[in-house]
Amino acid sequence: MEKHEKKWKHKLVKIWNVDELANGESLEKSVGPMNFMPIMKLGQGSFGQVYLCEKFTIKPNGAKNPTGKLYAMKILNKKQIMGNNLVKYAKTERDVLTYIKHPFIICLKYAF
Repeated sequence: MEKHEKKWKHKLVKIWNVDELANGESLEKSVGPMNFMPIMKLGQGSFGQVYLCEKFTIKPNGAKNPTGKLYAMKILNKKQIMGNNLVKYAKTERDVLTYIKHPFIICLKYAF
C-alpha cells in the first residue's frame, strides 16, 4: 500500500466516525454479512448482484434485533473481478462512494 493511500484511508475513517457519532448512532465494533438479512434482489450486473437488506444488531447472547434500517448491498463476484484484472476499479468505486456526500448518489456505509 502506498504512503499517500494510507493517509487518505485514515482520513476517510475519521470522517466516517465523526459522521456516525453526529447522527446519534453508536459505533459497532464489527459489522459483516451476518448483520444483514436479504429481502429481495434489486438487480444484477456482469460482476455481481444488488440486494435490498435489513440491518440487524447482534447481541452478545446471539440474538438478532432488527434496526428497521434498509440498505442496498452489492455483492461482487471475486472470481470474475480477479480474472479480468478489475480489482483497482472495484477499490476505486469503494473509495469514492465512501468519501462522497450527495443527495443523488448513494453513499457507502459498510464494506467487508
